[in-house]
Amino acid sequence: MSIYSIEMISGLTPKNNGEFPLIRAHDVEVEEGVRVDDRLPFYCTTLPTANERYFMRSAILYNEGKSTPYICLYKEENGVGEYYWAQYNDVAPVPAESLRDLGDVQIANLRDGDTLQYDSSSNKWKNIQGGEFCCLTKDEYDALPDSKLTNGVVYLISEYEDDFQF
Repeated sequence: MSIYSIEMISGLTPKNNGEFPLIRAHDVEVEEGVRVDDRLPFYCTTLPTANERYFMRSAILYNEGKSTPYICLYKEENGVGEYYWAQYNDVAPVPAESLRDLGDVQIANLRDGDTLQYDSSSNKWKNIQGGEFCCLTKDEYDALPDSKLTNGVVYLISEYEDDFQF
């Protein structure tokens, strides 16, 4: 495993317009016994064993031409704790740019007027054709037969009829 350091510039202006030397990150202590480079991301070809030394540190795993960011986390279940590496996308997923990017959505043959309906057999939201909308008060909705739960109609319910302005 290779761990690299970086050199950083202090950013301070020296007295009498003199020069400051570059400072190695390892030479700067951020808290007792902890150096700046202990907090910086490091590159490696295999992740080291996760432990308290790496807690909340980022590692960039380089493998077959691809770089994948990881972070060392800690979890405790049933009184047993462990450190582990998690990919950044698992911890903080990349925001979706469209519905199709979401893991629990399956969209196919999209048509005007389609609506999303949850399919518990696949644990995914799927698009269905049509999709009727009906605006009702709660009392009107409650008076409908039980088929209201499976008829494919999306009911918009409000206590006040004038809430619905489209």
